[in-house]
Amino acid sequence: MIRTLTLSPALDIGADIARMRPFSKLRSGPARHEPGGGGINAARAIHRVGGEVCAVFPADAATGERLLTLLAGEDVPAVRVPADTPVRESLSLWVREQQETYHVVTPGGDLDPVAAQACVGALLESSAPVEWVVLSGSLPPGVETDYYGRVARAAGERGVRVVLDTHGEALVAALRSPVFAIKPNLREFGELVGERLVAEDRAGIERAARTLMARAPLEVLLLTLGPHGAMVTTSDRCHWLRAPTVRTVSAVGCGDSFLGVFTQAVASGRTPVDAARLGIAAGASAACTPGSALFVADDLERLEGEALTEPRVPT
Repeated sequence: MIRTLTLSPALDIGADIARMRPFSKLRSGPARHEPGGGGINAARAIHRVGGEVCAVFPADAATGERLLTLLAGEDVPAVRVPADTPVRESLSLWVREQQETYHVVTPGGDLDPVAAQACVGALLESSAPVEWVVLSGSLPPGVETDYYGRVARAAGERGVRVVLDTHGEALVAALRSPVFAIKPNLREFGELVGERLVAEDRAGIERAARTLMARAPLEVLLLTLGPHGAMVTTSDRCHWLRAPTVRTVSAVGCGDSFLGVFTQAVASGRTPVDAARLGIAAGASAACTPGSALFVADDLERLEGEALTEPRVPT
């Protein structure tokens, strides 16, 4: 059983228009409504590849019920923790003439400490055994910076492994606690290690990764690099994975697809490198879908074959 936590859930709305024009009424095609937020999308991805999962999130009654209905439409089990927090709305607009996606996200509200603590109970205190938890997304206002770290410690005391996808101070604070894996992108990783890194400087990235692994209670570093692929760092070495070549329609949902599929694969017994290869395939498939839509499961086997392990850079 995998459980995911999304402290900043969202109602995702996707649409497309012919062209972008200022001071004009822009008429779109039919809108697509999907449940969103990092952990919710990870849960959808896990379910899509056959995993047993439950998504936990705080939300007000009205929008929270809407998210539960959308998740039920995909057969994804979920638990809404009652809160007065307004749910964010996220608009992904595909402009056909420009072949570009615009992504607009409204802010969410404060999450009170009582609801934040109730989320921990809903995540870890379950009648069904929980073996893995995915903590994904930014912390909403009102939640202390070390929240994910406290959740990770509570999970560790129960023998539950943690996969974490966040950034900034929340990530720094969380890495004071044992975590199985983190999944920053290159900008987030550079902020974490205090260096300006570029994808072409593989030797510099490896040095920074090894330094982090030596000082943090961390088993796997998943560094996603977009079209440059990914680097998986374990206790013994760094592994570079090539990104499949696809025509990108939208980058929304790629990271969440990677995260969910990686977690399900490693929980099912795959090595972290093999699990990351399947995660890259999911991210590449998601890049081909409009708006916040996730990957197409039938694409994974083909795209996984393109996510080859590349030679390690000399040191």
